[in-house]
Amino acid sequence: MVSFDEVKNFISKKPLIICEITRYENYLSEDNFSFPISNDGRKIFRGNNIIIVKSDPDFYLAIGNSKCGDNYETVTIKYSYPLNVAGLDDELKDLENRNLKNLKKGLEENKLFKTTKSSSLKILEKLWGSNNELFQKIFKKIAKRPSIQRILENDAVKFLLGVADITSNFTLKNLSYKTEHEPIKNTLDNMYLLEDKIVEFDVYDIREGIELNSKVAGKATFENEHEKFTIYSANKTDIETELGVDIIYINEISSNIVMVQYKMIEKLDQDEKWEYKCDTQFEKQIIDMANIFRMLTKDNDKEFRLNYNPFYFRFIKRNLSLDEGKINSYVLPLEHCLKILKNNEYNKFIFDRNSHSYLGKSELENLMRAGYIGSYSSDTQTLQKIIDIINNNEKSHPLFIAFKENLEKI
Repeated sequence: MVSFDEVKNFISKKPLIICEITRYENYLSEDNFSFPISNDGRKIFRGNNIIIVKSDPDFYLAIGNSKCGDNYETVTIKYSYPLNVAGLDDELKDLENRNLKNLKKGLEENKLFKTTKSSSLKILEKLWGSNNELFQKIFKKIAKRPSIQRILENDAVKFLLGVADITSNFTLKNLSYKTEHEPIKNTLDNMYLLEDKIVEFDVYDIREGIELNSKVAGKATFENEHEKFTIYSANKTDIETELGVDIIYINEISSNIVMVQYKMIEKLDQDEKWEYKCDTQFEKQIIDMANIFRMLTKDNDKEFRLNYNPFYFRFIKRNLSLDEGKINSYVLPLEHCLKILKNNEYNKFIFDRNSHSYLGKSELENLMRAGYIGSYSSDTQTLQKIIDIINNNEKSHPLFIAFKENLEKI
């Protein structure tokens, strides 16, 4: 059974959101529905939130999250349960009186309004007595169904551990976060803690309610007597903006960099076909990657690479990954993606179970560890300096200026 304190702790970190829906829209007859709002809504949602849906004269308790597009944001609401609102009216009136301007603006412009921590806790106290079972249902669904950010976060670290074949003889030499966290051990004794903490994929820590610095990437370096690996989490940071990638892996012994961008694919039908429709963000990322690749060394007499292009895409099965809490994916190098798009008038990727023209996670791990893929060492040194310059927000550095000028000439 979920306790009041557990729900209270969650809401303290992620305050309640009020969503107003007109009755004629008939949304609440569905288990899962979406509607667009302005892009300002991204300031309201972070991962899954507990929301109160107001649809006069009734109220519902639900789960809400959002997905950003180019000029809009889509809000998805799931699992709406009718609320017993005895005692809620006075609290909402008080909330309206204290925040009337913001509330009206929020509901008129976005259909949404994020309450303060204190208001959320007061509303919870009013509702808990007659609605505790509903709160427990909602809370269990949020806890049971991990966010895709959490899944990607865990997968990124597992990937690094697989590449390095990291065991207890590896030491975590350096670790930096987007924000301050509690100290952790300098070894891999507690693998769960490391998987849970090293890589941050969202600008908010969903589990702790901590606002993170969205400009700074997380970074961890593992080292033993023979190997050294570094991982950067670049999602929603300046590194992703400049390089177009979510995760950067550096094998510091073979001196090769592999950079990966995650994309979600949707199931098309019962024949195990999966689709990714290209959007403007993808087009920008793939152009940025291709331009950077053109700047890299084409050959090296002392080093061998099967593919010296550092850029890869991991296309992840969204629903299957969410349901099972693990990654199911297809990995394609940048050049393969460019070829597919060149011969594809529909601007989309289709994957099916009979397709064998892709890499699996284990193949990518083995190739990276062997130094067979990724940049040559001369480019690795330059790229790593540029990555650190971006991460330290030192864009006036001559190396970064030269890097940008060279890109503009391509």
